[in-house]
Amino acid sequence: MSTIESRVADLPELYQPIFGHPELSEGSSRTSHDRLVHITSIYKVVEKIQERPLKVLDLGCAQGFFSLNLAALGASVHGIDYLEQNVEVCRTLLAEHPEFKAQFTFGKVEEFLESVEPGQYDLVLGLSVFHHLVYDLGKERIKAVIEQLLHKITVFIGEFALAEEPLYWGPAQPQDPRYLIGNSAFLHELSRHPTHLADIQRPLYVASNQIWYLDGIGQRILSWTPDSHALADGAHQGARRYYTSDDYFVKVFRIDGMFGPRNQKELAQEAEFLRHPPAGFDTPRHFTSGGNDAESWLVTERIEGELLLDVIARAEPLDKRAVLLDVLRQLAALEQQGFYHDDVRVWNVMLDSGRKARLIDFGSIGNQPEDCVWPHNLYLSFMIFVKEVVTGVVDKPTPLREIAISPFNLPQPYADWMNGLWTQPVSAWSFQLLLDSLEAATAGGGEPVQETSTVLWMSSIESALQAIKKHLHHVESEEIATRSAIDARLKALDEKGDRMALIYERHLAELERDRSELTAQLNDYTQANRTLEEQLRSFQASSDHWHQRAIENEARAATSEARASNSEQRVQALLSSTSWFMTKPMRVAVVQGSRVTRQLLAAGKATVRKSLVVAIRKAAARPEAKRQIVKLLNHYPSLAARLRQFARNQGLTVAASRPAGSAMPGMAQAIPGDDALSSRAHDVLQKFEKAIKTKDVH
Repeated sequence: MSTIESRVADLPELYQPIFGHPELSEGSSRTSHDRLVHITSIYKVVEKIQERPLKVLDLGCAQGFFSLNLAALGASVHGIDYLEQNVEVCRTLLAEHPEFKAQFTFGKVEEFLESVEPGQYDLVLGLSVFHHLVYDLGKERIKAVIEQLLHKITVFIGEFALAEEPLYWGPAQPQDPRYLIGNSAFLHELSRHPTHLADIQRPLYVASNQIWYLDGIGQRILSWTPDSHALADGAHQGARRYYTSDDYFVKVFRIDGMFGPRNQKELAQEAEFLRHPPAGFDTPRHFTSGGNDAESWLVTERIEGELLLDVIARAEPLDKRAVLLDVLRQLAALEQQGFYHDDVRVWNVMLDSGRKARLIDFGSIGNQPEDCVWPHNLYLSFMIFVKEVVTGVVDKPTPLREIAISPFNLPQPYADWMNGLWTQPVSAWSFQLLLDSLEAATAGGGEPVQETSTVLWMSSIESALQAIKKHLHHVESEEIATRSAIDARLKALDEKGDRMALIYERHLAELERDRSELTAQLNDYTQANRTLEEQLRSFQASSDHWHQRAIENEARAATSEARASNSEQRVQALLSSTSWFMTKPMRVAVVQGSRVTRQLLAAGKATVRKSLVVAIRKAAARPEAKRQIVKLLNHYPSLAARLRQFARNQGLTVAASRPAGSAMPGMAQAIPGDDALSSRAHDVLQKFEKAIKTKDVH
C-alpha cells in the first residue's frame, strides 16, 4: 500500500475527491467539482484584477481538493484544518507536487483568523465550516469575525449551512445565511449545492468590499450605494445595490422581500430592453443578466456622466431647454414604437460627458402608457419633471411627488408651452406634440400668465395639497422614526431571545448528554448488578455445597467420636478385667524377654559393625586387597549394595543421614497415622498407650 493510500485509509471520512487520484476518490461525500467551477472562475477574474497569482487561505481545507486545484493554477495556498488526518493527506499530496506553493496547518479556524493581517491573503475559502463555529460561538460573534476578515482580504467565497437543516447545529444558524456576510459591499449567491447530510441544498456566496463578480465578469468597485439617488432615502429598504467600476455599471436586486416582484420585473424588463432596443434609440451595452430565487442582476456598459438631480442640487448652470429637448426626443422615439417610460424623474436622467441628457432606468420602459405613481398620467407626471428642471427645486417624492401639475406657476416660456398642452384634448396629448411645441417656442418667452379665476383656483388647490403633503410627510417621518426605534428594540429582543434560545438549546443538549451518560452508567450498573447477583447465586450454591459437606464431616466426626468413646470404654473394661490382671506376669515376662533379646542382638550387631569397620579400613589401606574384594563383590550385587550403604552409614564414605527408627518395630504398620484419626480418637490412643506403659511398669 502506497503512502497516500495509507493516509486515505486512515481518514474518518472521505469528504472530498483526492486530488490527482481518481482511483481513491470513489465514494467521497461531496463531488466538489461543481463548486470548483465557480471558485476557479472567481480566482481567474481576481487574478486579472490583481495582475499576479493570488494568495489563498482555505479554511477547513479537508483533504485539500480546492487548495491543490488552486495551487495548480499558480496560487500560493495555505490550508487550515482541525483534523490531523486531513492535514496528513494534504501534505502527502503536496509532496507529489513539489512545484506547488502550498502549506497545510493543523489548527482551529477561529484562532487562526485572529492572526490574519491585512493584505496577507487575496482569496479566502470558507466552505461548510462556519456553521460549526456559529453553533459553538454564536452567530453575532462569527458575523463580526467575518466582517473583520473582509476588511483584510480581496474576496471571500463561503458555503453556509441553513437553519432548517435537521441536524444539531440547525437551530443556532441565522434564518437568512446572508446575515453573516450581509454588511459586505458586494454579495452574490453563486449557486446551491446538495450535501450528504440532508436533502437541503446549501448556498454558495461570493462577498467582497473591493470587487464585484457576476457570471465570469468582475472589476474593482469604484463606488456603490443601496440607493439609486440622493432622495431615495432607503425607499427600497436595502433590497437594491448599485455598483460603478471602470467599464461597467452593475445592479443587484433582492427579489425575496416586499419589493421582490417589482425588482424582479424591473431588471428582467431592463435586460430584455437592452438586448433588443428600439431602432434609433441609444442604449448602453448589455453584458450579462440573470437571477435566482434570492436575487436578480444586470451588468451594462458604464455611461460617463452624472445624474441630473445632482447637477440641480449643486445649483450649477444648466441649459434647461436643451435638457428638456433631449429628454423629449427620447420619449417621442419610444412612443412612436409603442414604449413608455413610467418613471421620468430628474434622478433617472443622466448628463453624459458631453452634457447631453440621457434617459436611464431602462427597467421602467414598457408598453403601458402610465406612470408608476401619482398622478399616473404620463403627461401630468412630465409636467412635474418640467417644473423641477426649470425651477431647480426638487421636492422629496414622499408620500407623493410635488403637487405641481398646473402650468401657471412655471416661468416663461415654459408656462405658455405647457398651457398649450392644456388647450388640447387629452386624447391628443403626446410627447411628440410637446417636443414640436417646445422647439417652436421662442427662447425669450411671452408675458407672465395673467391671474384669472381658474389660475387662482388651481394655484390655491395645489398649494393646499402641497401643504397637506408636507404635513403628511412629517407625520410619516415621525412614524418611520418611531417604527425604526421599535424595530431596533424588537431586533434587540429577538437577538436576546436567540441568545437565550441558543443557551437553552446548549443547556438542553448538555442535559441530554448527561442523561445519556447516566443512562449508560445505569445500564453498566444494572449489568454489574446482574453479574454480582449471578456470582452471589453461584456463591450461595457453593456455600450450600460446603455447608452440606460440613454437616457430613460433623456426622463423620460424631461417628468417630462415638467409636472412640466405645473404644475407650472397651479399653477401660479390658484394663479393669480379671483376665488383664491375671495375665500381667506373662506380659511382663514377654516384655522383659523381648528387651533381653533386643539387647543381645544389639550387642552382637555392634561387635559385627566394629569388626566390619576395621576390615573395611584395612582393605581401603591396601589397594590390591581392595581391588580383589571389589572384584569378588561384583559377583554379589545385593551384598555389595548393602556394604556400600553400611560404609556410608559409618562415615567411611560420603556422610548420609540415618533414617529414624521406631521404638516399637512394626507398630507403624499396625496403627493408623495420626492424620487419619480425629482429635478424640487421638486422645484415646494416647491414653491407651500410657495405660499400657503404666500397667507394664506396675
